[in-house]
Amino acid sequence: MYDCARKEAEEEASIPPPLSERAKFVSFQKTCYHTEQYVKPEVNYIFDLKLPESFTPSVNDGEAQSFQRLKLDSELKIFENLDKWKPNSMAITLDFCIRKGLLR
Repeated sequence: MYDCARKEAEEEASIPPPLSERAKFVSFQKTCYHTEQYVKPEVNYIFDLKLPESFTPSVNDGEAQSFQRLKLDSELKIFENLDKWKPNSMAITLDFCIRKGLLR
């Protein structure tokens, strides 16, 4: 599981191993996508990784479109534009906010 997390960090965000090795497994999330054609179950393993302020993730393999540094505060304004979120990304971010005491 940790090997996969380090590999994905490098592939998706150009995070080098010395940084990605600090990742801590915290949880997992199960989702299920329903369309008229199929049902797709998915499991995401959630890791916390504190990156230095000086580090900026960058797209490496083209799967991700971009990265943004967002401020999480008690107002949680990041959730105002729900249509801009992938459902699994929003769920993982909500989980983070709950674990950090920003949302009850």
